[in-house]
Amino acid sequence: FSRSQVFQLESTFDMKRYLSSSERAGLAASLHLTETQVKIWFQNRRNKWKRQLAAELEAANLSHAAAQRIVRVPILYHENSGAEAGAGGGGAP
Repeated sequence: FSRSQVFQLESTFDMKRYLSSSERAGLAASLHLTETQVKIWFQNRRNKWKRQLAAELEAANLSHAAAQRIVRVPILYHENSGAEAGAGGGGAP
């Protein structure tokens, strides 16, 4: 595929994830490709799109889990620091 063909295919994909047979035929003719080439390109692009969505979701889940750990650790540390200070203060007099 040429750069201009990929650009047009990507632009069309951004508007519609699925093409009707008449839309596929028109796009193929305008790009001087076969309908099969356009059909397979769209199938592959949808699979890539789904993989990207899954990766973004996984990254968001990992980020959320990391944020939860960051929030919990200072709270637990703060509670332990307070208990140690209380025990040290009570033992001195």
